[in-house]
Amino acid sequence: ARISIQSLLGYLSNIFPDQITLRTIKKAILSMIAIASLIILKENLSASRRQKIDATSEWGMYAERPSARGLALTILLVRLIPYVILPGLIEKYTSKTDENGKTIPYDSNPNYLDSRPHKLRKRGGEIFSEGLLRLGPLY
Repeated sequence: ARISIQSLLGYLSNIFPDQITLRTIKKAILSMIAIASLIILKENLSASRRQKIDATSEWGMYAERPSARGLALTILLVRLIPYVILPGLIEKYTSKTDENGKTIPYDSNPNYLDSRPHKLRKRGGEIFSEGLLRLGPLY
């Protein structure tokens, strides 16, 4: 059985005549979203404060709530996407060729440690290792 907004409004208007409109439903949904967003923001701020003091402070919470650990791992992986993609793109579009037209590997450059791709990879590794430490000993 498909439930449409009109049928839901009709059902609710039978229960609460002259009180339920599409506008009041939108207000209620937006209010719930705003409240949930504030709760999530508060939890994230308090967790980040705890983790500044001790990176392992959330291990117990992740042990009790595996879905929270999965969400944190997903967010960590999304944060790493630019650090994985950008160095390769930079190397691809700024690579040099030798006299034979063959591409010179980027890491054979003596100044590679000062290059932007190396700095991005290094920062990505730091973010990844810090994120794994925060997720717990199973990672």
